[in-house]
Amino acid sequence: MSPSVVDARMFFEALYSGVGAGYIEIRPLLDGSDPKRKTEEGMRLEARARRWFLWPRETAACARHCADLDGRFHVYFGVALRKRDGGGRKSDVGCATAVFADVDFKDIHKDAAHAALKAFPLAPSACVRSGNGVHVYWFLAEPVFESRFAELERVNRAALVRLGAQTGPQNVDRLLRVPGTANIKPAYPDPKPVAEVAWWHQETRRRLEDFSAAFPAPPPAEAVALAPCEPGPARPFVLR
Repeated sequence: MSPSVVDARMFFEALYSGVGAGYIEIRPLLDGSDPKRKTEEGMRLEARARRWFLWPRETAACARHCADLDGRFHVYFGVALRKRDGGGRKSDVGCATAVFADVDFKDIHKDAAHAALKAFPLAPSACVRSGNGVHVYWFLAEPVFESRFAELERVNRAALVRLGAQTGPQNVDRLLRVPGTANIKPAYPDPKPVAEVAWWHQETRRRLEDFSAAFPAPPPAEAVALAPCEPGPARPFVLR
């Protein structure tokens, strides 16, 4: 299948393949430069658009909702599944199905990022152009649960560094732009750039152990043994 025809529904179906529990979080946000962003009016707008939480099998409804929001809001989704309807914090994440890296072209030139991707030891499952960067996903053959989130975040950061970008937030609760929706930042001329799937190999799936082996954790720092202090000669205490 050509990457250009992959839409939000196909993307979500591949990302959450075989997982029945948890919720996909869809979060619409006004642009940060919008003067209404932090006003009462802006909060009402975002509240009316409201965050949606849908089961992984509801990918068609999820894609329709994203399309309804597109152009009026930045449309983001929680890459990892939430444990409950309404939960958007890190403590609410219950299951992750991908390693990911958010590469911003402010950190690294586009050509250098593409070269780093080609040289990366593990080919990705999907790459999504986000407007001024690329979101790279490695779909996991087996979902990862809470006991392994620390290792997942470590390899997320390691992958980002290997791709030449700065070490940004790669937390398990991270939001990324929904494929097929527009980046509505005012700096971009009309028509606004759309998050487009530019690489699509959904059959390519990795295990978290593949990344742990490619990017081993540094050994723990050894404690430095201090020599015992020899007592010095007693000196009288003088109040100054």
